[in-house]
Amino acid sequence: MPEDIASLTKKNVDLEKRLKFAEAKIKALADNMTSSKDIDNFASVLEKQMSKDKDFTLKTLQRHAELANKAWDARDAERQKNAEQMHKEAQKQVSDVNKKIEKMTKDTTMEARFKVLETRLTVVESLVKSALSR
Repeated sequence: MPEDIASLTKKNVDLEKRLKFAEAKIKALADNMTSSKDIDNFASVLEKQMSKDKDFTLKTLQRHAELANKAWDARDAERQKNAEQMHKEAQKQVSDVNKKIEKMTKDTTMEARFKVLETRLTVVESLVKSALSR
């Protein structure tokens, strides 16, 4: 009987060590999450656990609050990243439009110069014809 108690005590201590190690590992993984979806999923698992276990601790509640704040920050970071990407795309589109406008302006200017030269050539040709016909 004392051997059974010693064996059970040893098993209990081993299980507690493994549980603490697993909890530490889960906490480390949760702290390294960056995706708001992953954090929200983990928070919902924690909520389910809290709803099943009515004797949840203040530590569990604080952990849930930390995860909620982290999820909020992750969503903000994702929104900021999306906004920056949209801003870059808009700048690229504006740059493309500006290049097209510059090209059109350059082409129009060249066409106008060509028309002016054509007009001058026509005037010179008519002056030469009138000078030769006299």
